[in-house]
Amino acid sequence: MKTLKRIVSLFRSIIIEKIIKYLDPVIRRRIPNSNLYIYSKLSHVRSNENEMIRIANYLVKCEGDLKMIDVGANIGVVTLLTYNSIKKGEYFCIDGNDDFFPLLQKNLMQVPGSTCEKIYLSDKIEKRPIEIKVYVNTANILESSEGKMTDFMTLDEVCLKNKIDPNFIKIDTDGYDSKIIRGLTRLLSTKEAIVIYFEYAPMHQVFNKIEKDPVDIFRFLNQYGFDDFYFYDDKGSFFGHFKISDIELIDQLTKYCLSSCTLYNVLVFHRNNKKFKEIYEAGEKIYIEETIDKWGEWWKKR
Repeated sequence: MKTLKRIVSLFRSIIIEKIIKYLDPVIRRRIPNSNLYIYSKLSHVRSNENEMIRIANYLVKCEGDLKMIDVGANIGVVTLLTYNSIKKGEYFCIDGNDDFFPLLQKNLMQVPGSTCEKIYLSDKIEKRPIEIKVYVNTANILESSEGKMTDFMTLDEVCLKNKIDPNFIKIDTDGYDSKIIRGLTRLLSTKEAIVIYFEYAPMHQVFNKIEKDPVDIFRFLNQYGFDDFYFYDDKGSFFGHFKISDIELIDQLTKYCLSSCTLYNVLVFHRNNKKFKEIYEAGEKIYIEETIDKWGEWWKKR
């Protein structure tokens, strides 16, 4: 009987998913306490972006303004929520996917000082065949000799072409993040006041093909003066602070990611960016303490 119920439940889930995927109208969700709306497909799953918004606020406190590049912008949720929080800034959003880009353009119409470009990024300028696998609210780039020939740019070239001088780069490309970071050599060599927040997802098939040794991306960043790595889980909760000297611990964490299909997001900034480090660490300490107090109060009321 239990087996039959499971089969029926699974069948029902598949049918509902197919119906939503076929119809999937564009809807709008109002951002709480705001006049801004997020336009998305009905199937789009809202993710937690709170830690990125806090990081953006720390940067504004440190430098007085925000110049943000959002790589893998999807439909622009991170940019919308960040702008809603700080009420200013310059935003350059990048996404190459045909399904997401029209909604990205629509959402950015609400954000003054924002622009977007439909391109794919890599570690070098090239043209190669790929296939795009689209899921409910994300997409993967798959290497394929039978795929569509596609142009790739580096983030360095995009910055030069558009005269962008960012202080915050967010990268979320489902396994391609390290390859995109390796296309940032000019910027990393010449600019110390820059903060990068990227997804570290060694369980992605794409990532494993790119990086023979997953932790090499941390060694690469260290060559340009990035010594500290602040890990967050995929729910946006702070996980831990590792230094380049902790590379063996990062390697152990990587093995855990591979065995459990877990991913992390990593914040990095230059060793000489001491003012930001002070503001960031003080702000996160207060946030964590307040979060613990809230959970304590909730527990007492149970």
